[in-house]
Amino acid sequence: MHDLFNQLYEELMDGVNEKVELGTVRDNARWKQIVGPRADRLSDRMIEKLESYRRKGWTAYYGHLDSESSPVQTFFCMDSFEEENDEIYINGLECAW
Repeated sequence: MHDLFNQLYEELMDGVNEKVELGTVRDNARWKQIVGPRADRLSDRMIEKLESYRRKGWTAYYGHLDSESSPVQTFFCMDSFEEENDEIYINGLECAW
């Protein structure tokens, strides 16, 4: 199981389209530029989490999984998932088949 999650992490990092240092986004206009284009794909709960992480100075990575690229990504595309602890938050709730 450990290898599966290591491979998922590596593939998630390879699939990152954008990195945003949330802690550097101080003004609301810049925040709206970041969230605005994604608003149709992010739930209110996810936007609230991002706002919370912005206040904590965390970094957000945006990307996607592709069910046709690898068995690991296919597996994680088949259902919604969420992982959260003190160091990382991965939201796959809004991108499943």
